[in-house]
Amino acid sequence: MRMLSSRVHLLLEPSERERFVRAADRCGESLSTWLRRAGRERLEREDRSGVMSVSELRAFFADCNARDDGVPEPDWDEQKRVIECSVRSGAGDAGTTDSETPDVASCETRERGES
Repeated sequence: MRMLSSRVHLLLEPSERERFVRAADRCGESLSTWLRRAGRERLEREDRSGVMSVSELRAFFADCNARDDGVPEPDWDEQKRVIECSVRSGAGDAGTTDSETPDVASCETRERGES
């Protein structure tokens, strides 16, 4: 069975074309074959970009552990309250400084109607 092919017209700078031709010659390939292979290799790299090998995962977690300063992470429920308070108060708006960001206690006090 004959494979159907389609043509693609590429616009290349003359110097770029020459570099590609020389690279294809070094591989003993036509320019067309070399470009197809280069494109397939790039797609393979992109497809793998989100997947880590076991050794990559071990290295990732070792790096995370090395950066651990020993301070426990905040409680998630507390973090959600801080975020919700910030959203309701508008503290996350552009131009707001950290000193203007209310703490959770002041947010909860306002919600109860206390001053």
